[in-house]
Amino acid sequence: MILQTAVLLYSCVLAEVLCARVEYDWEISNVNIKMDGKHERLAVAVNGRIPMPLARAQLGDTLVLNLRNSLDVEPTGLHSHGILNNGTNYYDGAGMVTECGVAPGAQLAYEIQLSQTGTYWVHGHHNSQYINGLRGPLVVTDPAGEPYDYNEDYVLTFEDWFPHASDVIMDPESMLPEGAAGHKSPLKKAPGEKYPIGVINGASGDSAPELPFAANSTYRLRLLNIG
Repeated sequence: MILQTAVLLYSCVLAEVLCARVEYDWEISNVNIKMDGKHERLAVAVNGRIPMPLARAQLGDTLVLNLRNSLDVEPTGLHSHGILNNGTNYYDGAGMVTECGVAPGAQLAYEIQLSQTGTYWVHGHHNSQYINGLRGPLVVTDPAGEPYDYNEDYVLTFEDWFPHASDVIMDPESMLPEGAAGHKSPLKKAPGEKYPIGVINGASGDSAPELPFAANSTYRLRLLNIG
């Protein structure tokens, strides 16, 4: 009995040492951005950035996403894609499914107990906010060690990026062929342009920075299709 109590106390102390509250303060707002360097359009950003900042935590940690909605009129929310919310479904972030949404000017702290490791992503789940940029990577590592030995890891997010916001693209009139009843499609391509644009870590695939690799080194590539 004494031994069991000692083991239990040791486990609790160890958990306090290894596990932590990992907090991120994220303000969601609209920004104008030229992702391809040519076409400025309205987008949804976190702390003014697209994609949102990389979130990292460890197995056993409590991930806390402090969300503030600075959008003008829309509610918002955050869904941690692939993360289990057993017993905390109210933090799943699915608009009008598990929550009503965080109203403009309001705040909400999502507290997620991390019980799995791997590469995931966080995105908006209201209307088409994630299509407009509200998305980014989440990496959960094991403090006991990784199954592979490597010198460095790179997180690469791949996404489609259109020259117009989703409300323009999803407008039925935008689907009409060019010239129909005098219609001028907002999706018409200029000579040599290709849409949707392939974006890597927030930069056009044609101008994304190169990854530095050194000889005799091992790298882990975390590839995320978030678009």
